[in-house]
Amino acid sequence: MRPTIRRSMTNITITFPNGRKFSLPLSVPQKSMAAYYSEREEVSFTSAFADAQALGADEAIDWLRNNMDWSDVEHLATEIPTEIVTLESQWGDAEVEVAR
Repeated sequence: MRPTIRRSMTNITITFPNGRKFSLPLSVPQKSMAAYYSEREEVSFTSAFADAQALGADEAIDWLRNNMDWSDVEHLATEIPTEIVTLESQWGDAEVEVAR
């Protein structure tokens, strides 16, 4: 199952199937795209980055999904804390049974 990806104006939110969420700057896949095209088409990185930004967030997300791996972005992603549930708060709703 692939992680879901949502975007804000400057960040992408990646939600993994296990519920963990990470925020990644939108510029990360845009810079990756720019590095690729600046080398391939022999244009400046600045020009390729401007083009990548002009393509918009949907293209950046597409690039992220199809051309990058988690290992490429892990060190740049920030985990978004999820609700912390204590066992004490769930004690009344816990299932209790005799193990056989």
